[in-house]
Amino acid sequence: MNVKTRFVIYFLFSIVVANAMDKFECEKKISTNPLKPIVRKNEYNVYAIDHPTIRLEAELWNDGGLEVTIIAKSLDGKNTRSKTFFAKDQFKYMMQYFKGEVKYIIGFWQSEILIDNLILFENAYKLGKSIEEAALETWTGKQAKKFGYGKVKVISIEEFEVKTDKIFKKVYVQFHKG
Repeated sequence: MNVKTRFVIYFLFSIVVANAMDKFECEKKISTNPLKPIVRKNEYNVYAIDHPTIRLEAELWNDGGLEVTIIAKSLDGKNTRSKTFFAKDQFKYMMQYFKGEVKYIIGFWQSEILIDNLILFENAYKLGKSIEEAALETWTGKQAKKFGYGKVKVISIEEFEVKTDKIFKKVYVQFHKG
């Protein structure tokens, strides 16, 4: 066997071992989650056993931003909740998985889809809260704050007026440590 062939074999073997170690580390990190999430290096996805549309999907961006989508109710129009998937628990498992890697948590809410956080934000704002305070009144904001990400940075807001009432179309904030 020549040197080039040995190098190729060693290189491929190194990749296999590294992938196995990554998989082992991922499995070790999530062993306490009974729903057995599907993970890759920067992704964490978990689905309810009893409702296939109920899920948490998360992606850790290269700069440490954590983008999270949680659908905690069925999308069949009945708003059925899962008996096995609890969003607070899954958020906790996800934060444990990404422990130490998250620099900020992304809050991006829009009026076209998944509007629960946007409604909570708007209601808090109408009660006199500042934009930053209103962001912390959302479900995502409360979870972020619970894990130490209580400082809000406003990235962008789109709104429109209906009579004298502000209606928010899109809100994009980041929850940072502090």
